[in-house]
Amino acid sequence: MLTFLIYLNNNFELGYTEFVWEKVAPKAGMALVFPHRISHRAIGAKNGMKYVLRTDVMYRYG
Repeated sequence: MLTFLIYLNNNFELGYTEFVWEKVAPKAGMALVFPHRISHRAIGAKNGMKYVLRTDVMYRYG
């Protein structure tokens, strides 16, 4: 299963997606796709509201 995020705006502070090895800063129009099982967390937005489209992609081999 994959997590698929599309960031819709960037008129706020913070609001990044944090992995153990990296913080991903959102920018409007940017997509982020990663295996959902990887440890991650969303850091809340300040001085504004963060809007994203989020969905899970599930598939099976064979």
